[in-house]
Amino acid sequence: MSSLGEGAREVTYDQQCRCADGQSVKLRLTMSAERDAGGRIRFLQGLAENITERERREEIVRRGERMASLGRTLAGVAHEINNPCSALTLSLQVVKYRLAPLFELAKTAGATDEYRAALRSVLERADMRRFLPDLSSTFEDMVRSTESISAIVGDLRLFARSEEHEQPQHVDIH
Repeated sequence: MSSLGEGAREVTYDQQCRCADGQSVKLRLTMSAERDAGGRIRFLQGLAENITERERREEIVRRGERMASLGRTLAGVAHEINNPCSALTLSLQVVKYRLAPLFELAKTAGATDEYRAALRSVLERADMRRFLPDLSSTFEDMVRSTESISAIVGDLRLFARSEEHEQPQHVDIH
């Protein structure tokens, strides 16, 4: 209202009010000043509009938009987590396949010459000489994949915490 005294023709602002029955309502108040030739206020006229229901509907729309945004974010996160998980799964399957003969042989393990010959035979059939040097790189791939998953989950936690700590702010619209 002080703006009207400073020469403004019209002022609009929102005000939270309480009705006689105790119900809280939000009003949009518009005040205009009619001035004489000297610029002095001759009279004021005002309009009060109850915008409580409109504000409620707008908040529902904003929540829906946030939920849609969250859904898109979660779809992206799921995709980003799925990529390293797929790489990790593939690497584990390769290792399991290559080591399966050793696991079978280990079930009948013994320190006999027969055992050593069987082990040599399994290693040759499984082409372990070619596979063992690659095993180190396969494990490195698995470690990178798990680190990637951890980083994605950490970023998601940070994102979730930043939204938790956002507080509504009062803004002076005058």
